[in-house]
Amino acid sequence: MVSSHLVLSRTQSCHPLISRFRHRLHTPSRHCAIAHCPITRLSSPIAHHKNPRQPLVCQARHHKRRDNWSSPPLARLPSLPSAKMTVISTSKKPIFCATHPRACSTAFERVFMTRRDVLSCVHEPFGDAFYYGPERLGARYADDVEARESSGFANTTYADVLQTIGESSEGGAKRIFIKDIIHYLFPPSGAPASIAPSLGGEKSFEPNNPTVIPVDILRKFQFTFLIRHPRRSIPSYFRCTVPPLDKVTGFYNFDPAEAGYDEVRRFFDFLLKEGLIDRSNLTVIDADDLLDDPEGILRAYCKRVGLDFHDGMLNWSDEDTAFAQDKFAKWVGFHDDALSSCNLRARDPKHKKVFTRESEDREWNEKYGEKGAKVIRQTVEDNLADYKYLKKFALTTEKDKLLHMEKVLGKIVVGQKEAVKSVSNAIRLQRSGLANPNQPPSFLFCGPSGTGKTLLTKALAEFLFDDPKSMIRFDMSEYQERHALSRMIGAPPGYVGHDAGGQLTEALRRKPFSILLFDEVEKAAKEVLTVLLQLMDDGRITDGQGRIVDAKNCIVVMTSNLGAEYLTQSTSPDGRVDAATREKVMNALRGWFLPEFLNRINSTVIFNRLTRREIRNIVDIRIGEIQKRLADNDRKVFIDVSEEAKDYLGDAGYSPAYGARPLSRLIEKEVLNRLAILILRGQIRDGENARVELINDKIVVLPNHQDSELPSEEDDEDMEDAIEEVARDDEDLYN
Repeated sequence: MVSSHLVLSRTQSCHPLISRFRHRLHTPSRHCAIAHCPITRLSSPIAHHKNPRQPLVCQARHHKRRDNWSSPPLARLPSLPSAKMTVISTSKKPIFCATHPRACSTAFERVFMTRRDVLSCVHEPFGDAFYYGPERLGARYADDVEARESSGFANTTYADVLQTIGESSEGGAKRIFIKDIIHYLFPPSGAPASIAPSLGGEKSFEPNNPTVIPVDILRKFQFTFLIRHPRRSIPSYFRCTVPPLDKVTGFYNFDPAEAGYDEVRRFFDFLLKEGLIDRSNLTVIDADDLLDDPEGILRAYCKRVGLDFHDGMLNWSDEDTAFAQDKFAKWVGFHDDALSSCNLRARDPKHKKVFTRESEDREWNEKYGEKGAKVIRQTVEDNLADYKYLKKFALTTEKDKLLHMEKVLGKIVVGQKEAVKSVSNAIRLQRSGLANPNQPPSFLFCGPSGTGKTLLTKALAEFLFDDPKSMIRFDMSEYQERHALSRMIGAPPGYVGHDAGGQLTEALRRKPFSILLFDEVEKAAKEVLTVLLQLMDDGRITDGQGRIVDAKNCIVVMTSNLGAEYLTQSTSPDGRVDAATREKVMNALRGWFLPEFLNRINSTVIFNRLTRREIRNIVDIRIGEIQKRLADNDRKVFIDVSEEAKDYLGDAGYSPAYGARPLSRLIEKEVLNRLAILILRGQIRDGENARVELINDKIVVLPNHQDSELPSEEDDEDMEDAIEEVARDDEDLYN
């Protein structure tokens, strides 16, 4: 009988907060509650293995038994169908078991290793199993180059490890476990794969090919699909811990089990569709069969470790869930701060405490070791108390931030006080809890090109989330056709590409706390705009698969150039929009958009025409951006622009019709082009000032050094003529 292998691949669903709970609750990550065998720890490095030719990262060994950590004895093993286990254990190919978060993959591993009918087929002791972890090769030897090189696997990749397993199975090698992260094997919804650099030229660039592992390697495995439908409850130790944590921290605005289920299903759909595997070789196991009696398991566990069992361990009440969601899911940016909770607590002298494994073990033993407790509810309450402090700290700092919101945004967006004020009021209304919690703030920015509509959106994303990448941008000129709707929410079942999610729904599913920017929304088809009605009205959107995506925590911003011709003709000296012009712009909007669309927008903001004084102020902002760009590129060059040169740039870059964009082009042609040449020539070096002066009504960047290998005067004259010609062309375009 040829021994089989098990390649156990699971998606990562745990963040540091859940890890803290898992450690304090002594959950199955530390021991097994359904197996009779002793616990094993897989922890011997590859450099100490006898045969360095095989990429074995860890070899299993029996862990020293401790009374506090031993698994509770159970009356019976899970009743997994023997037929399916026989198919798995007698396979002549190594087994690739794909699963998703909370699908009881650890339980499946233990069942596979302990059932007698499996052992009779495999006839290998548990201690002879090996653990592969190619993702740990780099981490284990990151600081020890010698050990990494001596191991012989300095350049080992996932593909190499899977290839080795496939080849070793032909000779009847020992059973091997590989616990990996399945999203390393294929990119989600067409996104670049994380493992692509390690695969090099073997990566597939086909748009509909979700896998990055070569096909010839995949054919060597027997595939097993371990599923647990996300709609069902989870009878495990995390039943009363993980769901509240998801809502408390705000890390997940979707069900991670559902997302992982879809990814694994899509992976196997691809393999079946392409004919890479046969349905007869695909075993589907329902994880519910792995947990025969969850209440009995939990009672035995509590009895073993000396804890009191109560119903709260299996159920989390709706009141507690509502409490957690109401208390901690209202403010948007806190989930980022929660990741560094220890750092936040350390800012207060009362909470300067170093959290270590020993200290938490000691705290646990002092609190629960002798007396016993209703451990899960008490632990959740303790952590909720921590979050209450964090919430108070976050709200205190955020309160000052929101009160000065206009001042911060006004430094970035010049000349749009009304727009900044309108956006700030809406955000403060939402953060204070006075706005409708089910309706995300929505804005329609109207105005001429180059007045700061998109810039205000980027500044808002950086202000709220401290990350400009939190803005998800959709150029609506790409959605002019009716069928473009399927790109946004996904194609319905039966159509080509129905297994791939929509661009909007998938973006919201992965980044629920973000700003949605629909640029030039008037260019989109009417059917596309109709889909946005439910998003702006009730904070939800339904994708092509019928799944509801929560959008309550996002901010919707739309830009439009409708009525811009009326704004450029404004006769107001300060560029402000008068009542008559505002009415003309609103009439243009009413004539283009449907009434129900405009009626769902919280605020329609009309941007003012920029004046010469405001363009002059933007010059300082642009120079500051260039200075920051140089610093980001490790260029220690400081730009010193004279006031006369700034006045010239502000006057020459003024255009009522095109806003501030001509100024950016002018600075690029007059300043940056000349500065780039001087830096490359070595006439301006790191640590020096680049002086920009106005000489004879021309912008001049003065060199600091003379180079003997300078080009001839004719080359300099040709360069100056080319720059002036480009500047004249721009002047003709904007005037």
